[in-house]
Parts: sequence; C-alpha cells; structure tokens
Amino acid sequence: MKRLMFKSLIINIIYISLLFSWANSFAQAPGFSSVKDIDGLKRVLKEKHQTTKTIKSNFVQEKHLSFMKDKSVSKGTMQIKEGKKIRIDYTSPFSYIIVINGDRLYIKDGKKLTKINIGADKTFSNLNDILLGSIKGDFDSSKEFTIKYFENKESFLLELLPADLTKGNFSAINIYLNRENLNVAKLEMNEKSGDITKMKFDKTEINSKIADEVFVVR
Repeated sequence: MKRLMFKSLIINIIYISLLFSWANSFAQAPGFSSVKDIDGLKRVLKEKHQTTKTIKSNFVQEKHLSFMKDKSVSKGTMQIKEGKKIRIDYTSPFSYIIVINGDRLYIKDGKKLTKINIGADKTFSNLNDILLGSIKGDFDSSKEFTIKYFENKESFLLELLPADLTKGNFSAINIYLNRENLNVAKLEMNEKSGDITKMKFDKTEINSKIADEVFVVR
C-alpha cells in the first residue's frame, strides 16, 4: 500500500503542473461569478509573480482512490526558490522527500534515493516550468491551456481548459486563490481514472530566506 500511495503522490506532484481540465466537464462553481476585470486581475498576478523569489507553505493532501472507500490524508511542507528549485517534504503518514533542482528530480524514500534528469526529457522539462509558474501565480506562462476566471468575496477561482483535449490525465481542476494576498489556497484535481486529489495550503510565507542547501539531497 505504501508503494502504491507513494507512486500516486509522485504522479500528482508532477502532473499537478499540467493544470489540465476537460472543457465539457466544467460548469461555473456555485457561489462564484465571472471576474469583471480580468485584465486587472492578470496584471496583479503578473506583478506578484515578478516579485516572488521564494515560497514556503504547509499543505494537507487528500487522495480519494476510485477503488478504495476511504480517503488517504498526507501532510507536509513545500519550499520554492527562484532557479527552478522545489522541495516537498511529506511528513505524514510516511516520510519522504521530492526535490527539483534545475534539471534534476530527486526522490528520497528512507535510504533509497532516485535521480531523474528531467532536462533531457522535454515533457518533464515543460511540466517543471508550468509547475513553478502555477504555484507562483504565473498562470499565463504556458500555452498548454486557457483559463476562465471567477470570483466571490473570499476567493478567485481559476478553471483551466486544455488546448488539446486528447492530452492530460485530469478530467477537471479548480485553483483557488486567496483574494486578500493572491496565494494559492487550494487545488482540486479530478483524474480520468476517477481518483480525486485535494491540496490545501496554509501558513504560506513569501520571500523568506531559503538556503540553496535545502535543495541538495544525498
């Protein structure tokens, strides 16, 4: 079971960066209306992206597997730094580390360390770029999808539609931004297999100091 969950979590962390959803599966979320000033929101998001150098955040991830009745809950921390540096530490129920440092992906599970050269694979490289852009709020950085913008009093909701409906593992994805600070507060991902993943982020710190050594795994 741990191996299955570990593999599933790795896939979600990588493919979260796709931010794909199917055009015929989305309806406007209840309680949200279309953003009136989309250009203004895009401008503010771009300004935030340009000034964001580091991000630290806690997260809680819920995974609903289609063949299981109960959901699995994982907790951990995420750290991001300019220069294509990402570190994800899962702390519960299992402890393991995922690090992207430039063109290298490291996965450490106990004493086992797996290394992948994502720079040599165009698909992985593109996923990495989109992941960094999406978490930092630069949602217009990829040509792989178009976005619909909605809002309510607390949040902005971004619904992302794939440019090519034949690609992607997801049937739907919602991205919720905190209206006050525009940080990513929640992601909801529905896979074509019937699996559902939800990630909630809190205690997010912007531009706090993160040493480069954090992204070195041995």
